[in-house]
Amino acid sequence: MQTHAAPLRLTPPPPPSTRYPVAPARVGLSITCVLTQVAFSSAVSNILPRIAYMTWIDWYIMLAFIFNCLALLEYGVVSYYLEATDKDAEVKPYEVLDQTCRWLIPLLFTSIAIVMIMAGVLNPEPQFL
Repeated sequence: MQTHAAPLRLTPPPPPSTRYPVAPARVGLSITCVLTQVAFSSAVSNILPRIAYMTWIDWYIMLAFIFNCLALLEYGVVSYYLEATDKDAEVKPYEVLDQTCRWLIPLLFTSIAIVMIMAGVLNPEPQFL
């Protein structure tokens, strides 16, 4: 009985974006997130009383929706350029955009959410006479 061992790989595996195109799958996932966000927004607006101004939760839901749409737009652009550009190019601009947005969008959302939470905690409640 003979066994064959796999050769030892001395180099790290290529990044996932060069092994297989994952941007089209992320577009579908992002569309699902946006649709879920719309359903959540509708459910929250049906539960809360109707008022003429935006509350903190309205601003937060709007912020989350904007960032979901930004991620969807970024995935769409990366998917388009993945199909439209030369696969053998040395510098692939869609990979640079993808790698940058993978840390920038969550960092921005988290930073703005922390500022919103701190503003909500530190802002005194209005006094009604």
